Amino acid sequence: MKKNILFIGYGDLGSRLASISKDDLVITGISRSLKPRIVPDQYHPLDWFNNSAQKIDLLKNYDCLIITLTPTSFDEAGYEKGYEEGMKLISKLVKNISFKKSLLISSTRVYQDSEEPINELSNINSEDFRAKSLLESEAIYLNEINSLQKTIFRLSGLYDPEMKDKIFYKQVDEFQKIIPISANLNRLSRDQAARII
Repeated sequence: MKKNILFIGYGDLGSRLASISKDDLVITGISRSLKPRIVPDQYHPLDWFNNSAQKIDLLKNYDCLIITLTPTSFDEAGYEKGYEEGMKLISKLVKNISFKKSLLISSTRVYQDSEEPINELSNINSEDFRAKSLLESEAIYLNEINSLQKTIFRLSGLYDPEMKDKIFYKQVDEFQKIIPISANLNRLSRDQAARII
């Protein structure tokens, strides 16, 4: 039996998940941006900042909720709006829905820079405004989402497998110094992240 998934912030990762899971998942995607390249089984365009009262026909129960957020701009105000305000509005949107599992895609940005491997016990970066907004959105998620099992994936440096070689060859062609990648990056492609999800 296929599992019902509600994917809020459905975009690139959602499209990749939909393309590899057609036989296993029924995905309802909600996105505040343009129509995705791969449309899920059900798609609802919703800018939760401007139309948070808009009614969407959703189920009362889902097997899983997946949330991905993005900043509205790359300054402090954009991070606060995208992550903190966004998570508050999403929690209101799904307040009457129950989930067996839920997953928030976050970032390793919450940790301080370190040459050591990063794990759940690593020091939190309390100085960076981006880290603060990510951590606040995680706290809202943990406190407000009605899910039996909650997971936070802190990913870093997701690359597009179609662009990796192109970027490398462009750097070589232009004689740019190739900067070694930190040993602590997870180096996941977006396709790999979708398979993990």
